[in-house]
Formats: sequence, C-alpha cells, structure tokens
Amino acid sequence: MVSIPERPTHVLVVDDEEQIRRALTSILRTRGHSLDIVATGRDALLHAIDTPPDLVILDLGLPDLSGIEACRELRTWMSAPILTLPPPEIVVGDLAVDIARRRATSGGRDVALTPTEFDTLAFLARNAGLVVTQKMILKQVWGPEWVEDAQTLRVHVSHLRKKLATTPGGPRYIITEPGVGFRLAAPGT
Repeated sequence: MVSIPERPTHVLVVDDEEQIRRALTSILRTRGHSLDIVATGRDALLHAIDTPPDLVILDLGLPDLSGIEACRELRTWMSAPILTLPPPEIVVGDLAVDIARRRATSGGRDVALTPTEFDTLAFLARNAGLVVTQKMILKQVWGPEWVEDAQTLRVHVSHLRKKLATTPGGPRYIITEPGVGFRLAAPGT
C-alpha cells in the first residue's frame, strides 16, 4: 500500500510588525507549516488569490486598509479560517487606547488615568460599539465580589468622561445605556 504524504498546512501571515512576523514564522515553520508572510492588507489579498491559504493569521491594525476590511474581502471568496490578532491600539474617533502600554490619548493629548480608570476604559475599548452591562464591567475590573456596586462604577465612568473630553461639555465617548450599562462609541454615533 502506497501512502500519500500529507501536504503541509499553508498559512498566510499578515502583520506589519517585524517582531510579530518573525515570532510567527519561527513558531509555524518549526511545526512544519508552509508560509506566505506579508505586511499589508493589499498584499494579503494578492497572495491569497495567487496561493490560497489553508489558514490566515491577520492583524487587525494594518497600515493600508483595516484588517476588518481585508477579512471581509477574503470572506467574499475564501472559506479558510481567519485568526485575528488583537490590535495593540484600539482607536475610536480621536480616542486611542494602547492596551499593551496602558496609555490613552484623546484628541492627540495624553490622558492621565488611574489603574482602575484605565482598566475600565480598556474593557470598554475591547468591546467598542457593544453594550456591556454594569455587572460585566464590575466583575472584569473590580472582581466578582463587586458586581452589585453600580455606584462605584458610575463614579469612575464620570471621572473617565471628564478626562476624555477634549472640550468641556464636548462629545462623549462613553454612552450610558439606561438600565443596562455602557457603550464606547465615537462621538456622533
């Protein structure tokens, strides 16, 4: 009986950060995968057309088009799994939350936040556009024993709103969803 050797899984890695590309290359090649490695969304689309991958590892924060746009385009004709990497910075309007560096900027200026304020903002940013309940935030930031302490959360959100405002009384990023919780959204949405 003749056995046919398995072909290695072909992985398309799309990330603009050299360190991440090197790390993924090392990890995936040692496990026997064949790779195409690109730094932009447009290159990802071209490579996927030329050599359809079995798996795509896609950074959401690409320099030319967003990883979301690249993912949507790939999904129009490709059924291979797409694994997305969390972006190092989440941007909503002119608010930027750098999770790894624990830094936030609003309107281009640094915002000084307490650790609890940053953790609250980071949780909202990771769920940008979605309504998160007060209990979800309290459990994530303060711990399960705090899930009934909505007043603590309201005080912190009030402080966050003041610190994030680029002008007094200006647009708010943190929207209250009455009776439910909060949502992080770009001003005007």
